[in-house]
Amino acid sequence: MNWKRITLLFVLISFTYFIMMAVLMVVNGGLYVRFKDSLLFASDATSSSNTYIENIIVPYLGDNIIGLWLEYIIVVIRLSMPLELISLGIKYWPFILYQVLMTYYAVKGIVTIRENSSTKNIALLLYFAFLFASASFEVDYGSWIRHCAVTFPILLVMVGIVEVQGEMEISMEEDSVG
Repeated sequence: MNWKRITLLFVLISFTYFIMMAVLMVVNGGLYVRFKDSLLFASDATSSSNTYIENIIVPYLGDNIIGLWLEYIIVVIRLSMPLELISLGIKYWPFILYQVLMTYYAVKGIVTIRENSSTKNIALLLYFAFLFASASFEVDYGSWIRHCAVTFPILLVMVGIVEVQGEMEISMEEDSVG
């Protein structure tokens, strides 16, 4: 497995998030505060849930942009590999297995990106966009499980179970009337 490529991609995406947050902070401070609150403080509202995602970095570094950025990176990793749910009981194990498989096939897809079909690469992009966007707003694993369920068709494409045959072409002449 090409860990350099995977690590570089993760660092680039994470750094892009940092740049986006820095620009938001300067250009639209109100939106930055709302974004920050959704990542950091929404979990406090669901802290009674046994699956809420507790902040790890912010209690030590504060809610500055560096703490926010590091917290985000950790949330992405925790959503990708929710192994901390193992201790909550067997009822969570199917989801853990599903998420570990999603992560495995996503990483495998990145490693083989040049050999993949365009459909599989689009599925990979959709999954990573979903994962990185969700990491900004998910407050607990329960909501992540519900939201992640919609990625099942993407998993089928990433695994290779479903493959689109041929490229779809749209011709204006075929659609014209008369």
